[in-house]
Amino acid sequence: MSTISSKNLEAITTFYDWMHTTGRARIIKFTENGPKLRSLFDSDTKSDILAITKSTSSLIEQFKNVSAERKQYFVENSSSIDWNPENPDLYICYRLFKMLWLTLDIQKNGIQSPLQLYQNGRNYLSHPGSDKKFAITYLKPLDDITCFYIWYPELDQTPWHWTIPHSEINTPEEFISLFVKSDDPTFKFFNVDVNITTQGWKHNGPAHMDPWASGLWLTCKKTHKWVNDKFNYTIPTISYTDAVHRHGMEKELDLFYTIDFNSDKSKFFLGEFKFLYRNGYWLPNIYTKNIPKSIIDEGFIFKENFSLTIQNKKSATPLYRPWA
Repeated sequence: MSTISSKNLEAITTFYDWMHTTGRARIIKFTENGPKLRSLFDSDTKSDILAITKSTSSLIEQFKNVSAERKQYFVENSSSIDWNPENPDLYICYRLFKMLWLTLDIQKNGIQSPLQLYQNGRNYLSHPGSDKKFAITYLKPLDDITCFYIWYPELDQTPWHWTIPHSEINTPEEFISLFVKSDDPTFKFFNVDVNITTQGWKHNGPAHMDPWASGLWLTCKKTHKWVNDKFNYTIPTISYTDAVHRHGMEKELDLFYTIDFNSDKSKFFLGEFKFLYRNGYWLPNIYTKNIPKSIIDEGFIFKENFSLTIQNKKSATPLYRPWA
């Protein structure tokens, strides 16, 4: 606690004071493996192929069109301020580089911040989003991923964490201890107020809170009848941001040169990780072993952890509900 900034400490204690005073929220902690979390995030997809497979494969396809000159510029002349969608080629390079760098960094240093789950309609999303999920639930699935979820009982009456072992984080000290780099100068905890009216939603936080705010609006629209324009609902929450990884990436840009296709573009290499094109998608090699060569492939063995289709929809069985 002594190393965290006073501003960050104030943000956390303010939220805990509200939470304990009103009883309208709880902070839940649990640990789950990568494949199960990947299934949770994509549990309501309309396709049999998981969304993370589609988005990664699409990124690799786009990388084919990035010129050698732009790749060289990314390493030798660009900086993190250029790595945004306004520079499409550089952004593609950044996304693939970040996926690789994160995977390797987590292998060396572990996960330094937990995944924050938040509700978006019937789905659950996470912060950090796609790149970190790719690293820990797809490319190199981990056995133990620490997550936290701010549960609002009035908004989520059958929460997913009731289906797994979990615990409650009752103090600011416990919460801060989840974040290895909470003393980093770029690390920031912040309070967000999300306001819902019949006209829409707004909040005073960063952009990664948009999906939660929009999902909250849809939830209220579904559960409350808009009888007039007087509906006005505000709910506080807390989240975090940091630039720890981005600063680390800038120091190791030469690693980007390990990302490329082979000469005939039949294989794609994300550093040490090989991707093959199968059934219309670029797949990490560990998943291609789950595709039989024929209907009489006697050597084929199904490996559930490397399935590309959803085997189990989101469970609603409250095995761990704290019955009164």
